[in-house]
Amino acid sequence: MHTAGEWAAGYEQLRDDDAELLYQHAPVGYLTVAPDGVIVKVNQTFLRWTGYTRADLVDRRLFPDLLRSDGKEYYETRLVPLLNRQGEVREIALDVRTASEGTLSILVNATLARYEDGMPR
Repeated sequence: MHTAGEWAAGYEQLRDDDAELLYQHAPVGYLTVAPDGVIVKVNQTFLRWTGYTRADLVDRRLFPDLLRSDGKEYYETRLVPLLNRQGEVREIALDVRTASEGTLSILVNATLARYEDGMPR
């Protein structure tokens, strides 16, 4: 049995959790992709699910190159234009190629960050 003091200490610890730690171990895979498709940041969850290392992806691979051929075409012809027009996309089903050449089905949710002048960040 935990005392009220122990519960309060536990809650305080949760409030102080580091944002980077939460990002890295979120229950979802996170990628930050530059406007040209280059992967610039990836969380540990995505790496664990796909079998890649950070060195395999960051500043080395384009996100669309991780997609199966039909997904790559959809990304380039539909998803990117929609993202540019609306600033976000929700629940787009795609298949990612894993490091072992398997397939991981994902739902993509993306938000386009922009500079003050409106250019994609």
